[in-house]
Amino acid sequence: FGNIYGNWVRYNANEHSPNRSEELNRYQSVYFTASLSYKDRYNIFGSWRKDETNLFGQSAEYREQPSWSGGFRWTLSEEQFMDSEWLNYLAFKTSYGLSGRVDKLTSPYLIVESGYDFWTGYKSNSIRNPENPLLGWEKSYSFNAGFDFRLFNILGGSIEYYHITTKDVLALTQLDPTNGFPTDEYTRYFTNNGEIMNHGIDLSLNGNIINKADFSYDATLNFSYNYNEITDMDESTTDLTQLEGDDSYVIGQPIDFVHAVNSHIDEDGNYMITKKDGTVVPGSDFATFTADDLDFYRTTPPVFGSFNNQFNYKNWNMGVFFTYEFGHKVRMYDGNQLNGIYTFKQAPQVAALTNAWTSENTNTNIPKQEVVSDRTAFEAHVNGDWNITNASNIQLRSINLGYDFTSLINSSVVKGLTLNANIENLWNWSASDYDRLTPVGAFPLYKTYTFTLNARF
Repeated sequence: FGNIYGNWVRYNANEHSPNRSEELNRYQSVYFTASLSYKDRYNIFGSWRKDETNLFGQSAEYREQPSWSGGFRWTLSEEQFMDSEWLNYLAFKTSYGLSGRVDKLTSPYLIVESGYDFWTGYKSNSIRNPENPLLGWEKSYSFNAGFDFRLFNILGGSIEYYHITTKDVLALTQLDPTNGFPTDEYTRYFTNNGEIMNHGIDLSLNGNIINKADFSYDATLNFSYNYNEITDMDESTTDLTQLEGDDSYVIGQPIDFVHAVNSHIDEDGNYMITKKDGTVVPGSDFATFTADDLDFYRTTPPVFGSFNNQFNYKNWNMGVFFTYEFGHKVRMYDGNQLNGIYTFKQAPQVAALTNAWTSENTNTNIPKQEVVSDRTAFEAHVNGDWNITNASNIQLRSINLGYDFTSLINSSVVKGLTLNANIENLWNWSASDYDRLTPVGAFPLYKTYTFTLNARF
């Protein structure tokens, strides 16, 4: 009866209440820029901008976002005291400013959706967004300082330190229970209540390593380091069930994290957890854990960059491009994947995981099969540190080889002819046996071969 009745309601809704939606957003901006230079050594610049949008607030105080920045640049190499044969160029630069960000996760207005009740078939309205008149912009205060340089007329580059504090970050917080909204739907809603800190270093080096008549070699190295941390939030997530969601925030931890517990298999094949105070408890106690009992790791690399090489020999040219990522972790398998592997013997590429503990097979990190049927112990197993691996990797992203036939062509019609061959995803190295680049259920990075013939007439 339920299936028949449910189908009838859906049919009725589709027939008599066709859906139509329209979204209209308004933006308005005005900005000014100014700069002042003296002797090509001292440069001061500034900007001011005012943005308005209907996405935020029901008063001008929250709709308007002034942005501004100011900076200074000093070309030190132009000073007499910096006269040097090996230092061709050196400039110090610094800036500070405020910028705003629009996040369309929510709205300041009460949003109601009309439809039909599933059970009765009668017309009904449901609230999709509680009113939030204080909703505003996310504000980022940025400080940068660094140097641009060139040495020996060969090596150039820049190094820069940045520190960004983002305030009024949009994050979930508890809704006042006295407002009358159903608690199962609106226990939490988005407000500007968070603060995030980012700081790091960006380094770029480019050099004309070899420059001969018939041969040249140029290289570019990019290096970046980033640290981020949630420094303030109305609600720091402690419930393990909320930690699995996309809207999880833990004060003192990065915004991009994966968590785990210190785990091992005991002599009887049971899953055991070692708490931070050294106490050893069974996996079934995992439901009592909070965020304070977990270890946290970044899922995006704190260290990353690229290395590009360009070779030229007469009419030949070749490019070799590498990227690298270091210092982050990933969870290899989620609960659904492990359940399929253990129960249905799926994913033959990870067949080792089916090697569960038995009295004859004790050298394994997989508990005995009885643990899989214990939901809490199984969740503890999924969240064990055995399931966390180093995701550092180096990739040979592309190799390009080309030849220019133009000098060999004696034609008034064809002005130029070049042939290029390109290979992508030729090779990669991962810090662990688990290939972070091709997780379970995802397509691997296939090698791609491309041949291009370009002619100019």
